[in-house]
Amino acid sequence: MTIMMPDEAAVAADLGSFWFRKGEHAGKWRLIGHHHPELFIAVAAAPRPASPEWFLFRLDVMGFRVMGPTGQLWHGGEDRPYMTDERPKSGPNPMIYFSEFGPCLYHPLDRLAFAGGHWANEYLDVRWQPTDHLTRYLETLHGLLHDSEYTGSRILDGTISLPPRLVARAAA
Repeated sequence: MTIMMPDEAAVAADLGSFWFRKGEHAGKWRLIGHHHPELFIAVAAAPRPASPEWFLFRLDVMGFRVMGPTGQLWHGGEDRPYMTDERPKSGPNPMIYFSEFGPCLYHPLDRLAFAGGHWANEYLDVRWQPTDHLTRYLETLHGLLHDSEYTGSRILDGTISLPPRLVARAAA
């Protein structure tokens, strides 16, 4: 019998939930891999010329549900964050949400951004609540990648895969 820690059990419950499966079925996101506390999810982007259909996000779900996830764009094939010129753009520059603010999404819903940002007394309706589900974070990512500000990305194919270090671990 495998015993899960509470945060891992909460993530597993969300991944098996109706709402997560509904988002997958609608083509909004798809699970690439879960090696607690890392969760790899591909999120669909709005069609843009010479741009990918999907972006991979590496979410840190340590302490999940009490604490919200923190996530960043991730190049699965090279097991690294996206470089500045690979990030989703708004015109010639990366969208502010996907800037190199830190190892997180620059949004008050993100655990690290909220803790390190100026949002402690702002955006109270947007910040993570312990009753929230993973799909709230994923819906936010999906919405940002379908915003009219999003103009595309130069990231190459091969990024939506489980990092090699985790593929090797899963095969062992």
